[in-house]
Amino acid sequence: MTEPVFYPDGAAAAHVEITNGQQNGPARLTGQFGVQLDYTNAGRMTFCVDVVDVEGNRLTLYDDTSYEDAIIEAEHASRDWGVPVNDNVAPSA
Repeated sequence: MTEPVFYPDGAAAAHVEITNGQQNGPARLTGQFGVQLDYTNAGRMTFCVDVVDVEGNRLTLYDDTSYEDAIIEAEHASRDWGVPVNDNVAPSA
């Protein structure tokens, strides 16, 4: 097993987590040109992959509409961080 990877504040990663939800409105993007609204995924199911530390803090690594790509990203993160994956994707209604 690999040594645990730590966040900059020294907290150890506990697990990688996959979650999902429906994006109800535009994403708010802030950059060099100010704030822009992105309606690309509004109304669509999105999937997130987060690394979660022992205190519950999250670092989002993936946020998009492909569950298959989320699984791949989570597997890569699991290997990189040396922690298990928790797949918390809710079944579709």
